[in-house]
Amino acid sequence: MSLVSVIGAGSLANVFANVLHEFLPEFKLHSVLGRSQEKAEVFASKYSCQAVFNIDDFLKEAAPVVVELAGGAALKDYALPILKSGRTLICLSSGAFADEDFKQQAIVSLTGPSAVWISCKPAHCNADQPKSLLRQPNRQNLCSAPLA
Repeated sequence: MSLVSVIGAGSLANVFANVLHEFLPEFKLHSVLGRSQEKAEVFASKYSCQAVFNIDDFLKEAAPVVVELAGGAALKDYALPILKSGRTLICLSSGAFADEDFKQQAIVSLTGPSAVWISCKPAHCNADQPKSLLRQPNRQNLCSAPLA
């Protein structure tokens, strides 16, 4: 069984958690990092996972894969410490990477097996299929499949 942690406890996080539960039983929701204690606790209770309210506590026990479902501001707040911890980050708020400084900080923060996968089709990619920015071993040629 693979563990997944999420950032966000709103509607999108609930859809994601339902998909894991219904269609991907090999994955288990481990923890949720929520801005609102009440929403995170309701979410955690509903999906039998741990509710956490600050990034330091989240990183102590977060799963190896973290899915961001909370918006660009949350991504900018949490991406760098998550990547520096060596975890894989799957982002839905890809617009945050339009900020070139933030994008470069994310690339520099990649350590060990960490990676960033962006669920989108970036405007600068001309391919017909969705793409994400992919971390290459040499950290070049970032538009090839996922940013990380």
